[in-house]
Amino acid sequence: MKKIILAAILGGLIVLIWGSATWMALDVYVPHIKTLPNANAVLGLLSKQKMEHAVYHFPGYFTGKTDKQLKVHEKRMLKGPNINFMVYSPKGYPPFSPKQFIIGLLNSIVACFIVALILSKTKSRFYISRVFLVTLFGVFAACLGPVANWNWWLFPMGFTVISALDLIFTWFLAGLIIAALVRPQA
Repeated sequence: MKKIILAAILGGLIVLIWGSATWMALDVYVPHIKTLPNANAVLGLLSKQKMEHAVYHFPGYFTGKTDKQLKVHEKRMLKGPNINFMVYSPKGYPPFSPKQFIIGLLNSIVACFIVALILSKTKSRFYISRVFLVTLFGVFAACLGPVANWNWWLFPMGFTVISALDLIFTWFLAGLIIAALVRPQA
């Protein structure tokens, strides 16, 4: 169990450090995230609406009860424009706060602990096959995260590809250390 915990901690650090690098130093996401044009005017209009901190969708989730209401909603969606996913926060917050990094690290350690625990139950004696198995968790995460968002929320393909590749490579890097520490039980 000690090696699993050590693998989770070191793997979690790798996940956090690589994630920080891709977002803050390597700028791989920059071309795929756009700033609102005429942002001050748009934000002024949003502020006047007294919106709460929430995820917003336009024209909104269908909550009607009749076929007629569904047809009106479908017509509005087809007409566009649509906002499929917008997180709005009426209050400011510090970017890259220590709290965010601590939560991010704890989240990464928990994820790496789960992967290391599963890896410890396999019979694979070959290091490279254990690295491959951990990398598959990145593929799994990419399928349920960015690829699902592309399908259901129409995330742009460029952002989807970068996000998916980033997840896969992140778990490959974590797999290098997790697979070195976690070996099958004798």
